[in-house]
Order: sequence, then structure tokens, then C-alpha cells
Amino acid sequence: MIDASRVGRIIRRIHSRWGDYSGLHAASSVDEAIGWAERHETRMLNGGALRAKIVEALFRATPCNVFLETGTSHAATTIGIRRFLGVPVMSCEVSKIDYLISRIITAGMPGITLFNMDSREFLSSIIPELRKRNEVPFIYLDAHEGRIDSTSLPLEDEIMLLQGLESFVVMIDDFKIPWDSGFMFGSYGSRCIGIDLVRSVLKEIGISSLYLPGFAAHKESGFVTGFCIFWKTDTRGVQDMGHFPLNLLKEVVVERG
Repeated sequence: MIDASRVGRIIRRIHSRWGDYSGLHAASSVDEAIGWAERHETRMLNGGALRAKIVEALFRATPCNVFLETGTSHAATTIGIRRFLGVPVMSCEVSKIDYLISRIITAGMPGITLFNMDSREFLSSIIPELRKRNEVPFIYLDAHEGRIDSTSLPLEDEIMLLQGLESFVVMIDDFKIPWDSGFMFGSYGSRCIGIDLVRSVLKEIGISSLYLPGFAAHKESGFVTGFCIFWKTDTRGVQDMGHFPLNLLKEVVVERG
């Protein structure tokens, strides 16, 4: 039986199929982006308007041309990114019921492909296809729910699978921001989703720096969770980090944390 809160989320997701993001595209400052979020209901990327602007900027600055998501849930980000950026979206969900709900919500929407599988299985199958098609993915790692214990956290395995790609940009959701407790984050058993968890595996795949929010949590809209970004791609478009919205990111050297 589907509870009332889930029904409400489903209704909101269906309505989001017709979301208008033109105002968010046009936003050229923090105030404009947050002002747009105050006037429009969105749950894409947890409803974070500043995070959405950062993702948009990275798509413009890098060769990324497809969005991969682990952890579809009820397709809020799936639908939002498709509407906002117009790129193909492929998303996986391990929960059968959430997968079926998302299939219904997104039915008939072009450019969206959903998979009912574990995130590691999803990435293992998709990465070789991306290489064949010479596509560069933006990968949103958000498969951190389900059994809340240390064995249910696939993040390290997901990152290791990226070795099969020559070029990519990654965003990890629910990431602990060490200098700002206002950003919520995930912890599973005794394991926290943060720098200490991913440091070794990032070094193993050749990533020396990652980027965290350089803005205060209270400035963001929506359900404010932390995130981190790292990439292995043509960086000519992101060399100048001094302008909005990329100036909202703070670089952290992996070795030092």
C-alpha cells in the first residue's frame, strides 16, 4: 500500500514534467538563483538552486553530454535535469516499487531511460557503452539509501568503476562538509560519506582534488545536503573559477583532506 506522503510526491513529480527552468537559466547571481527557487517548486538536486547552476556551468565548460544518476527514487532529479539541461538522462533504482513508480511518472518523456538494478551493476553495464559512443557523462552518485548499514554503501565501488572512462565529471550527494554543519550528510553504520571515506579510492583512480560548496548552507534553497565534485576531463572551460557559479566551489586537495 502506498502511503499519503508518497502519493503527494508522485503528484508533484508528475507536475514537474512541465517545469519551466528559463528563469533559472537566466540567473546570473546567488540572489537571482535563490529568488527563482522561492517562486518555483522543484526537487531536482534536492531543490538546490545554487547546486543546479553549478551543474549547468559544468555541462557548459566540459564535454559532458549525458547525465547518469544512481538512485532514481521518485525521479525528481531525473525529470528536472532532462527539463533543465535537455540532455539524455539514464538513471538506476534498486527498489522495485520506486522503479515502477518512476516508470509511470516518466512515461512518454523522451530522453529518459530507467533501470531497475544495483548502482554498481548499472555503471558496469553502461560505461562500456559510453566508451563505444564516445560520450562523456556527468555522473550523479546518490544511491546511498536502503539498508542503513556499512554493507549497503556502494560509493567506493562506484568510484572504482570510473576507471573504465577516459573522461567524466562526478557529483556525490549527501557529502559531509567539514567546515559547515548546516549541510546534511549521510552516515551508514560507523561510516560517514565524506573525504575520509573516498580519499583512498580517489587517489587510486588518479584524482588529486575535489570541490566542495564554498558557500554557507543557509544561502542554499531546498533540502540542503552537502556534495562534492571531481572530474577527469578537458578542463580548459573550468580554468577560471572566479565567476558565478563556479566561484561557489572550494577546492580541497585529496591528500591533505
